[in-house]
Amino acid sequence: MKIIFFTTAIFISSFCYAQKTSFTINKKFGVVIDRLDDFQRLVSVADLVDNTNEVGKYDLDIKIYNEKYGANISDNYLKVDYIKPTTNAIITSVWEVKLEEIAEKKIKVSVALLKVTPSGNTKIIKKVSSGKFENKLKYFLNNHTDLKIKGN
Repeated sequence: MKIIFFTTAIFISSFCYAQKTSFTINKKFGVVIDRLDDFQRLVSVADLVDNTNEVGKYDLDIKIYNEKYGANISDNYLKVDYIKPTTNAIITSVWEVKLEEIAEKKIKVSVALLKVTPSGNTKIIKKVSSGKFENKLKYFLNNHTDLKIKGN
């Protein structure tokens, strides 16, 4: 009985896994919200924005649509392993970005990979963040320059 319970717990936790990272931005809360919204418009197509706003907290889901993956693409937001090798996969990913005001001009930014959806018959074994989404987001929130975003 214990083995069945343990195996079931591991199986369920593998589906609930969300890769998370966090960092701190030293800006005013409103400025970081505006920059996050600008970043979302740069990396995603116009879509319904799924966000939550409370005093001192802000959550936003960013959807990266139809990112091309294959053998020679190295600037993607994900590292993906396939069941069958492919040179032309299209993947949509959903990232959750949470802002929390820790102090005046000190914002904790948490980023989590929520969902990865391949198109067609592509079967994925493993998917993890390459770190590029988080790095571009951090750079953009700190600098808000005309960052060249892949695909735009």
